[in-house]
Amino acid sequence: RVMIKNMDENILAEKLLDASFWDRIGRWSLYLLGFLVPLWALPYTASPLITNKVALSYFLIILSFLCWLIGRINTGSVTLPKNYLALALVLMVAAWAASGAFSLSPHASFFGFSDDPSSFFAVTMFVLAAFTAYFYLRSPENVFFWLSSFFVSAFLVFFIQFLRLMFDLNVFWWIDFSSPVSNVFGSWTDFGIFFSLIGVLSVFFFEVLAGWKPRVLFLGLSVLSLMAAAAVNNRIVWWTS
Repeated sequence: RVMIKNMDENILAEKLLDASFWDRIGRWSLYLLGFLVPLWALPYTASPLITNKVALSYFLIILSFLCWLIGRINTGSVTLPKNYLALALVLMVAAWAASGAFSLSPHASFFGFSDDPSSFFAVTMFVLAAFTAYFYLRSPENVFFWLSSFFVSAFLVFFIQFLRLMFDLNVFWWIDFSSPVSNVFGSWTDFGIFFSLIGVLSVFFFEVLAGWKPRVLFLGLSVLSLMAAAAVNNRIVWWTS
């Protein structure tokens, strides 16, 4: 009876999330997080790549969380995750907060410097991203759509870099890339690590999906990822592959 009750609650929660206007915005914020961040670059800061990618990531994560919060206020009901992983994430934020409070430089510990991923604020954003993903990416269709947008973004990153290396064509004309290996994702090593991750995911989906069309697509993406990793040819990249 308990299992049936939990299943009914999950089905009801998914229906509420699909019907709410704010929840649709929150879900699309996560979709945009996967698609836009690898490509995002603006000329308005000293660091047009990293700083703007971090700012966009935080903005979309906070927007998704606020939409979830407004949606729960409108519906008058909330279903929180009941598992040890959620508890571990909460305890991780609490540990970072305690560490920052007793740090010699509390401001640096809580807010970090620019793209510092070890600050309390950055860790909180990671946890909020996991929290909102738990609600908005619950069905296989939602997860696959998010991954598909991520793969499309990766292909565009590869294509843009290919145009720069082979034809000296800079699609992002407002950014003055300092060398041929400069790219829209980040450093040359970051570029290789990114495509090593894409390669692993592509091989996984090539193995688990049925039908020759998606398998051919993921096989092609895995080949492109291997080419990118080979072009970087960094020991760290091969370790992460």
